[in-house]
Amino acid sequence: MRQATGIPAGAPVTLALFTPTSAAVSFSVVVNPAKLAAVEGMMAGIKRGVPRVITRAINKVGVAARTEICRRIAAEVNLKVSALRNRNVKLTKATFNRWEATLKISGRRVPLVRWLARQTRKGVSYAIRGSQRKFVPGGFIAEMASGHRGVFRRKGTPQARRRRRKGHEAEVRPRLPIQELYGVSVPEAMIGITQLAAGVLDRRIAQDLEREIDNQAALVIRQEGGS
Repeated sequence: MRQATGIPAGAPVTLALFTPTSAAVSFSVVVNPAKLAAVEGMMAGIKRGVPRVITRAINKVGVAARTEICRRIAAEVNLKVSALRNRNVKLTKATFNRWEATLKISGRRVPLVRWLARQTRKGVSYAIRGSQRKFVPGGFIAEMASGHRGVFRRKGTPQARRRRRKGHEAEVRPRLPIQELYGVSVPEAMIGITQLAAGVLDRRIAQDLEREIDNQAALVIRQEGGS
């Protein structure tokens, strides 16, 4: 898609956003031809100088956009920024041959344990937004042999069993099998997430891309022993 050495004047770079609630939102930016010509001039004699500058600049903008999107989501729902960055908002970076970075917001349901789950005597409580908590009767928080931690509930039809200590019949479920419980997905928890993410990405490109091109050009020159 992109040339590894040399670029036509006005070549576009692309940052795209994918969410489960919409088609891809793609931002193609035609970098100022004068800017590209200046970069090519500075990179003369430096192996793959121009692709190094452009891809690093795109990826810097992509990383900054992802961090801001995660922080904006975490301000609205009860998920940690680090967990969102690692599990829910994925960044695929640009390469020398493909001047495109993509941000993808996962539509998978989030394990209930990540929604501020708390063990109580009668089950598990959790909160998706703010401090208002919901309750799972009979739920329990456990860590599997693999190290995976989650909120679980026993499956099966309740059966009458005698509890020896209390000496009466009670409805209890068999110990096995158990199932892990999940909450809503990030897009379900936050209405308007596509518009929020698209706005962040659009603004980051407008404000930061050309500045990052300058920064990365200077960095490549320093790395190559220039002044």
